[in-house]
Amino acid sequence: MMKRTIRRKHHPIVILCAGMITAMLFSILPQAVSAAGPYHATASVVNDNPGAALRNDCSFPLGISFMTGNQPLKIEQLGRYMQEGNKGTHTVTVAELNAEGKLVTLCSAEVNMAGGTPGSFSYAAVDHPVVLKPNSKYYLLSREDSTVGDTWFGLTALYENAREFDISWMYYAYTLDGVTIADEGSETSGRRRGAVGLDIRYSYPSVEPTDHPEAFSSVTLGEGGLRTTGGGWALGGVITVGARDVTVTDLGRMCWEGNCQPHTVSLVDPASGAVLASVTVDMNGAAVGQYRYAGLETSVTLKAGQSYYLLSVEYQGGDAFAEGGAVWNAAGEDISLTGWVYRNPEAAAYESGEGAIAFNGLNLRYTAEQSPENPDTGVQLAAAGLAAAASAVIPAVIKSKYSRKRAGGQP
Repeated sequence: MMKRTIRRKHHPIVILCAGMITAMLFSILPQAVSAAGPYHATASVVNDNPGAALRNDCSFPLGISFMTGNQPLKIEQLGRYMQEGNKGTHTVTVAELNAEGKLVTLCSAEVNMAGGTPGSFSYAAVDHPVVLKPNSKYYLLSREDSTVGDTWFGLTALYENAREFDISWMYYAYTLDGVTIADEGSETSGRRRGAVGLDIRYSYPSVEPTDHPEAFSSVTLGEGGLRTTGGGWALGGVITVGARDVTVTDLGRMCWEGNCQPHTVSLVDPASGAVLASVTVDMNGAAVGQYRYAGLETSVTLKAGQSYYLLSVEYQGGDAFAEGGAVWNAAGEDISLTGWVYRNPEAAAYESGEGAIAFNGLNLRYTAEQSPENPDTGVQLAAAGLAAAASAVIPAVIKSKYSRKRAGGQP
């Protein structure tokens, strides 16, 4: 993979301002964790009431409910917190409620506490792979057995989120019959308070990207520079296919200094609003100045002469991304940039307009059929890339519609 350089204007005032702004932005960016994963849902768990004794008086599953964020998550291992003297094996499960309101187990792990280190988690692999849906509610439960004697935190266990944008702990929950949730906490009993002390190790499901060559060698920041105020908005550009159909195999996002979070990158049909393809591009461990790709599970064909949206979801105070002055430097005649697009997460429709600039730093890889006019060229490979242009100026229509929405963490 060719490394991309980041070039900026050499006007001294611009360099000074860019340096000051960049320093401010990077100072608030989250720090990267292990590049390879897996990631943890629980940073720590403590007894929120130090005076409350540990318990071992129940023989049923109990734990905590949680919500997933904007990314699908692949569960790899489940963990239970080790208390002094624990030695039993516990069935830890991830479950959800079906359409009839009955509890359904999605996966489980037999966690053996023998030999564990008190004050830490013991883990076991799940019995089969499970991918959790985005923006959905689930239950993480451990079957406790009073005859075994292992102790656990009561309903005063305070869970600290490790990556709240992926998994957000909610309230304690338990089931007496394995079919219904007998009780669940609420805001009155306290958010992030559960029982036992449990954890999830997970990764982002993805297909390995192809080895198709890249067509763009550099990215240049425009006057808007970098921002971290995405507010959960989807930002990108309008691409138009040339005279022949193309088949998309990978979607990608540029890695800026300090980037470490996952982003949903999608292709959308403007006419229907349907998502044609979507991947999670994990920026953690990506090389600065390079695109990070994720392969599509199923390639998508874009029709000749048709336009599509290419977008990435950006977060408030999250990874930096290029402001709305980005230029897409087309590799050939197969794909071109023809407009900008964004969407407020609370809005039903996308806002878009024509122009030679867009938001963000995105990319896609594709193949195209052999050109009949030049059969010796074989299969042509290209990428429709985003580049932030130093000389680009956001058109008045974007300034008037987009800039007014910045207050309150909105783009």
